[in-house]
Amino acid sequence: METTTPLNPQLQFVIGMLSDFSPIKFYKKYVSLHTSREEAEASLLALLKIKCDLYWDYKNVKMAKRRAEKRREIHEYNMQYNVYQEHDIYSTIITKLAGEKRKYVIGEDETSPKRRLSELDAEERFENIIYDTTVEINLPKDIKEYLRDLLSGDIKSALLKVKEPLNENARPLLLWANEVCRHFIFYFHYDGLQTNSDEKTWSNQTVYRILDLFSMFFGNLTSGIALGDKNDAVLYQDENATVVYEQSFGPKEFDSTQYMEDITKLARNGIDDLNYHFLQYGKSSVTTAKKLKSIGIHGYEYYVSIYLMDLICKKLYRIYEIFNCKIPTSYTDRWLLTNIVMIGVYLEALLVERQSVKVKMCEEDMIPVDGPYCVRDWMSVPDNTPETKRTSYSQNQ
Repeated sequence: METTTPLNPQLQFVIGMLSDFSPIKFYKKYVSLHTSREEAEASLLALLKIKCDLYWDYKNVKMAKRRAEKRREIHEYNMQYNVYQEHDIYSTIITKLAGEKRKYVIGEDETSPKRRLSELDAEERFENIIYDTTVEINLPKDIKEYLRDLLSGDIKSALLKVKEPLNENARPLLLWANEVCRHFIFYFHYDGLQTNSDEKTWSNQTVYRILDLFSMFFGNLTSGIALGDKNDAVLYQDENATVVYEQSFGPKEFDSTQYMEDITKLARNGIDDLNYHFLQYGKSSVTTAKKLKSIGIHGYEYYVSIYLMDLICKKLYRIYEIFNCKIPTSYTDRWLLTNIVMIGVYLEALLVERQSVKVKMCEEDMIPVDGPYCVRDWMSVPDNTPETKRTSYSQNQ
């Protein structure tokens, strides 16, 4: 007995529509409404297409279009971000999903049954990564007016203005902005910026100096700055490494391998920073812990980027860029100093928020809130975390 291959649903639908087709009715309509047979046939095909579209838009085709558009948006958006995760198979899935069509098997924990990662699972992971990654902070009005007045004239007038002392009641952000502008304007006037220098010299003249001045005027938010062993510099808050700075190379160099290695280094140290506080306040809620951000600053060529690292899912961390600007090298580019000042605006807002989150985590650690999870259950301790921390974490389990 011969078996027939079943038709696909789309073809069955079209055949069903045409099964009651009447040539007599068609040609009567053709004679009365159309001037030629070709026009009548085109009209029939157009009506058929409309009916097919209306039918399938409420079926699988609509869902397929939606998934395809979603994947396209996620892919374009995800190009801006780097996902870093230690010792978790989700990391492999996320980073290789776009380039490989292999199937992975994952489990929620060691005791749960294994299951295959579906496309919807992958899309959910990507949605978690790109969710709430925009940090919008505007330049304060008084800073904006100060910069407009300072930079509107020639370099001689700017030199005279930055030499004048500001009002003694000026807030720290305005005092810091004045010192940063003074620093660069003097370099512009005397052609002191060494654009052919190496990584260390360029860092000392630009980003490191910016951070050094920030620690000077924001003693209430920072507890100092120091050259680091693993990074080029570290800005401290409450004696803890809080803002990690990494300079990749000089202004006229670019090495893609070093660039990615330094981004990875920022991510590693960002995870260590978060884990330190997650261990300190292990009983605090996941909701509060997810608000804690580790701050990374990356300098490369003529550019500076600010990155944030946070915990978004169980044992899943992410690093993403929230701000990028170019360093001016002459008075002609003086208006770029507005973006340099924005670095301080971002740091002030982020460090204030970080302080409040740490206070809340400490409170919840002492007086646990009702909820199914605490941050100790969600964190992941990578190999680069010091042995003492990993040991204390294991003992608490």
